[in-house]
Amino acid sequence: MSKKQKEKRELEIARAADKRYPIYGAIDPDYSDENAGFVEGAEWSDRNPQNPWRSMTTDGEPERSMFVLANLGFNYIVCEYKADVKEWWQCDGYIAGYSPEHKPLFSAKTKLTPKEVELIINYMEIPNEPNDEDNE
Repeated sequence: MSKKQKEKRELEIARAADKRYPIYGAIDPDYSDENAGFVEGAEWSDRNPQNPWRSMTTDGEPERSMFVLANLGFNYIVCEYKADVKEWWQCDGYIAGYSPEHKPLFSAKTKLTPKEVELIINYMEIPNEPNDEDNE
């Protein structure tokens, strides 16, 4: 990371910390525990990035229901995994809206066959869309 990129990232972190944990009212106006903790956590996360991909061989199927980007070796598809019934559904259509939990509602889905599920090499969870409360 170049010096300019590092300075830009530090500014991004500081702005996010100030928005989430304002330093107003702290004993030291340039410092608050929550603000400092946020900055330290973000810097630690940048130094220790996590690989979002999970392997079907080593990690197995997800433990909870989620939307994933699945790698079938020759193709990447968006799927919904339903943990309670251990089913994989390909999201064929377009996003037609969002549930109250901010999960996408697709216009069409097709259940993957057992042979198609066997082709899944790895998968990565797709996060929910942010809601208005996240932007405050």
